[in-house]
Amino acid sequence: MSRPPRIEFAGAVHHVTARGDRREEIFRDDRDRSKFLGYLSEGAKRYKVKVHCYVLMENHFHLVATTADGNLSKWMHQLKTAYTVFFNRRHQVLGGEGFLRKLKDHWNQRVQRPKNYGQKRNWSTLGAEQVLARVSQHFQCDLERLKERSSRNNVARRCAITLCWDHAGLSHNEIAALFRMPSNNSVAQTIRRTKVHEAQTLKVLKNQISHK
Repeated sequence: MSRPPRIEFAGAVHHVTARGDRREEIFRDDRDRSKFLGYLSEGAKRYKVKVHCYVLMENHFHLVATTADGNLSKWMHQLKTAYTVFFNRRHQVLGGEGFLRKLKDHWNQRVQRPKNYGQKRNWSTLGAEQVLARVSQHFQCDLERLKERSSRNNVARRCAITLCWDHAGLSHNEIAALFRMPSNNSVAQTIRRTKVHEAQTLKVLKNQISHK
């Protein structure tokens, strides 16, 4: 089915989302997010776009913006192309255009202006301690033990680390400090492995978090 034509006009307020192909990651660490936000800011100035708010998830992003000149398509093309080139070079993504060039996106025009202005980095109302409390309750383990490096092979600890990334919005630096981990790379590896090997457990925990 073909995509409906985009409605673009001066002063339109748009909700924009874009997701990586096959739901793959498009932001792997804070450097990726910082670079994306830099391109976002540069493009907004160039195309006279006002960005009201944004949310950066692991494999997609949301933003709400007003286009003064009705040029959403041009702005998004510039943003995604610039970030794709950066991401593919930095992470040595091979294979033709790379998955970021195949971003599946859609945007929905909003009639009213969004209620919340400004730019927010975190994407959840839950704090890290709340996530840890719910994980420790689920596994019936001590909350402080989850932070100890001696428990690094513990499933509960790995799930807590992953959920602090997904739900509490902590950066790799913040997670490394909280869980006494040696580097950002070790955080990223733990998150990726946990999502592969503990997918079912994470699904249960996420459902519990979402419904509480």
